[in-house]
Amino acid sequence: MIATLRRSTLLSLVLFLLAAGSSSSQQVPDPNEVRVHSSVYWPRSQFTVRVNTKLVEVGVVVRDARGRTISGLSRGDFDVEDSGKKREVTAFVVETSSALPATAGREKPATAGPASPTARPRFVALLFDDISMSTSELAQVKTAARLFLKEGLSTGDRVAIFTMSKQQVVPFTDDVPKLIAAVDRFTIAPRVSSTGICPTLTPYDAYIIANGLDPTVLELKVAELRNCKASTRFSSSQRQSQTAGMGGLHSSDPDVIGIQGIARSLSERVSQDSRTSLGTIEDVADYMGHLPGSRMILLASSGFLAATLEREQDEVVNHALRSGVVINALDAKGLYADEPIVATPGAKVESIVRMAMLGTIPKDMNNDAMVTLAAGTGGLFFHNNNDLDLGFHDLGVVPEVSYMLGFEPGALDGKYHKLKVRLRSGGSYSVQARPGYWAVPNQPPPQERSVDREIVGTDTLAELPGVIAAAPTQMDNGERALQVVLHLDVRQFHFVKQGDVRTQKLTFIAALFDNDGNFITGKEYEIEFALKEDTFNKMAEEGLNASLRLQALPGAYRLRGVVQDGVDGKILASSLPVEIR
Repeated sequence: MIATLRRSTLLSLVLFLLAAGSSSSQQVPDPNEVRVHSSVYWPRSQFTVRVNTKLVEVGVVVRDARGRTISGLSRGDFDVEDSGKKREVTAFVVETSSALPATAGREKPATAGPASPTARPRFVALLFDDISMSTSELAQVKTAARLFLKEGLSTGDRVAIFTMSKQQVVPFTDDVPKLIAAVDRFTIAPRVSSTGICPTLTPYDAYIIANGLDPTVLELKVAELRNCKASTRFSSSQRQSQTAGMGGLHSSDPDVIGIQGIARSLSERVSQDSRTSLGTIEDVADYMGHLPGSRMILLASSGFLAATLEREQDEVVNHALRSGVVINALDAKGLYADEPIVATPGAKVESIVRMAMLGTIPKDMNNDAMVTLAAGTGGLFFHNNNDLDLGFHDLGVVPEVSYMLGFEPGALDGKYHKLKVRLRSGGSYSVQARPGYWAVPNQPPPQERSVDREIVGTDTLAELPGVIAAAPTQMDNGERALQVVLHLDVRQFHFVKQGDVRTQKLTFIAALFDNDGNFITGKEYEIEFALKEDTFNKMAEEGLNASLRLQALPGAYRLRGVVQDGVDGKILASSLPVEIR
């Protein structure tokens, strides 16, 4: 969100910073303006170094046609290609998580490779798309997740729970009862599913019309609109709302203009929801980048339409690869088939025929992003199966046998290198491995921000004249939250004069930590000021009051607030115990 507050608003001097998404702007604030840049806050961590001058590591799982892991393979069974160039496997380790069943694989000599009975530490992020799922789908996912948490974890596994709507819910922990209790409390926060008016436009319809992919769909919806207008059930206010505010389109027919406008509006809302979902996945991958050991996101979702967001999907894959995170995806819809055709208001025979011909195409398109994320990071996609218990097992349980291959890279050219791992013997086995790596030389990490050091601290700093307080509140959907309020005396910190305008930039971060010091959730705001003298004087009289809301599960937390001015670097930091009931 970018909130722009001009002079009339500044007289009240209250900024309600309630956005949960992220945005940015390169514009300098106009005179008498306050510009607010908001984003979800995560503790800063650098991408883990994936490559050094000695070794590139590639984890590999080999399965037969029934999905069983294959044991007994040796270094000589594998071929590795790095951007088309064959590399010699110079390091080889067999990792096992449990005793192997007798039918697990081919017989090999006991000296096939060194075994590691205890795998590297593993971090699993359970990410529930509570926006896409229906109530029944969420119930099935929760049941499967509980079973996975009870029976599917290995010694040393640490699991965190995230949702699309609430970001992090439980930080990484091995406390299974705590994780299950969090799963039990999940509810859905559904995204846009249709226009809900006559005629009905689904997100898929809106995508087709808004992008001009099939003119016959527009023709059908215009015909439905006219049927609706002819119906006594269609009120005059509904008729007016169809064409209000629509202009600048190719056709002068108000019905065509109305349908195109509705389609563009719905399509943009759906795209924004999908951008938010992709952004959450990217944030979680970035957040996991500093964790030691293997890292995996298990995404449970009914899918989201992201057909025009190819660049955003590529960004998520790139961030996951840089962070060494594999994304496994589970389709919460399970096994679905053609649904009974239900005639929508205004539908003609041609409309019903089209719905029948579409079949599962809209649902399949909703899965495309999950397929891309899983395939692009070397993960798996579980779909067309109602056994979600099996899905969580296949995606989340440590394979009985895996292999760690190491090879010396060529030049560290800063580019992405595609990898191909094959079995020399071929056969009907499937090979799961990361699809590539970034050949980036070791570099010194960028300078850490002082606000990031302070947000994980506990001391109090009062270099800026202000107070950070908190009080219980509610989100718009009625869920409990915490309202964090910042009050600053602007007379006592430095504004830079540029002509007749005073400028300053504040960074305001509020974060919640549990009683063990684990980060739960946070928000960051940059507040840019460009104030004329009379406006600054009015602000100086009343002070600056900024308010934001943090949402988390009920419980006791420690609130940490940090504010830094952008001119002198002075900081206000404090902590206080809070409770969300």
